[in-house]
Amino acid sequence: MNELARGRTAEVTNASPRGPERLPVPEADDPTWTAFRNHWAVAVADVGWFTTDHLFREAAALGIPALLLTCLDWRNALNRGYSPRRFLTSPVGWGRGEQTRADGPDGPWRRELILPPGWMKRFPTLGMRPIAWTIGAWKRRIAPQRRLALVITYPHYLILRDALGSLVAGLVYYGVDDYRLYWPGAAAALEGLERRAVAESDLVAGASAALAERLAGYSPSEADRGRVIHLPHGHPSRWGQGEASAGAAVPKALAGLPRPWIGLVGTLGDRVDWPLLERLADEFAGGSLILVGRIDDDHASAPWRVARRRLLARSNVHPLGWQEQSEVAALNAAFDVGLIPYRLDDPFNQACCPTKLLDGLGSGRPLVATALPECQRHAGLIGLARDAEEFIAEVRRALEEDSPKARAARLERAADWSCRRQLLRLLGALAKQVEANRPTLADDRLAG
Repeated sequence: MNELARGRTAEVTNASPRGPERLPVPEADDPTWTAFRNHWAVAVADVGWFTTDHLFREAAALGIPALLLTCLDWRNALNRGYSPRRFLTSPVGWGRGEQTRADGPDGPWRRELILPPGWMKRFPTLGMRPIAWTIGAWKRRIAPQRRLALVITYPHYLILRDALGSLVAGLVYYGVDDYRLYWPGAAAALEGLERRAVAESDLVAGASAALAERLAGYSPSEADRGRVIHLPHGHPSRWGQGEASAGAAVPKALAGLPRPWIGLVGTLGDRVDWPLLERLADEFAGGSLILVGRIDDDHASAPWRVARRRLLARSNVHPLGWQEQSEVAALNAAFDVGLIPYRLDDPFNQACCPTKLLDGLGSGRPLVATALPECQRHAGLIGLARDAEEFIAEVRRALEEDSPKARAARLERAADWSCRRQLLRLLGALAKQVEANRPTLADDRLAG
């Protein structure tokens, strides 16, 4: 347990996870926030998902030195199209590797590490060493007089915290999904790791209310539950808002397609309600159902795959494949209606915070979702449905009844839940936790 985790108080929070509407954004002149901003640096392991990357890249804009790490094994590197030659210049043989680099003049620092298979789960003590070396070298060079807050996005990175030792002055565990569902065969071990992460972290954040509530349940006492906050995914600040305003260019991929443009962006796998989309494609046969995301080319007989193949065979269904993030923003802003058609009977969906939720709200366009718990938090701003009939009716209503007032309300929500403001909420909560346990921080100029 690090120094901040000792003797903590309940001053920072209430006894249950709080939504962002109750989690304050620190004022620029708040002395607690000013002390944190001036005396701390942040390292994040890791930012392999776009959501975590969008969130933590905002640290530099807040005036806090930040190192964003992307850690992947050889197999995943090959799947991303990396050349095997690149492995020889990454820290595979504990060699020289690519230099840590700044992401533009106003961006965070970044480092990508390609590591041997098993580095995270089978051989973590050895596998985490190059990550620890990278963080240590970066801190000595970039932030030698600052304390280091380590943000871990998987509980396996507790080994990294141990490897860094006294260099880590504060620990944040940020859970974005129910990882027990990632690796069902290791669910018990993962739960044990998460219990440790909750007990040993100075602040714990869950991307959905359901996840935050579960993590809070691992706290040893009711007062200690206050260290767990609910921090949903934000709208990427660098995307801007309402990009499909009058005069905006139509994305080339949509040019010539019949309207309405009804769009889905994301992972096009078993979490999607494919029979629902079949019904939707039939109902709007004169328009275009647009799918953005990778579709694996296989002929497996799982029912959802059969339904997906049936859908893709329709003439009004248009799969665009994987798109760059900048293009995703433009497509979201061009759709007449965006979709979140996740299955309601899927436990992963019940526990998730859909990334497309704030992406869609930030476009200003109407959005229709199945009534997942996290989507219900935006009732009144998006259409919600519990079955196919309701879903089709909500899409039709969105096409026929949208208004400038409704659009403005969606944009207002996205602005309040921008990634920059969400990161301010997260680091502001950490700053208060620091103050509660280290009241002399403002006068402390020592590095960790």
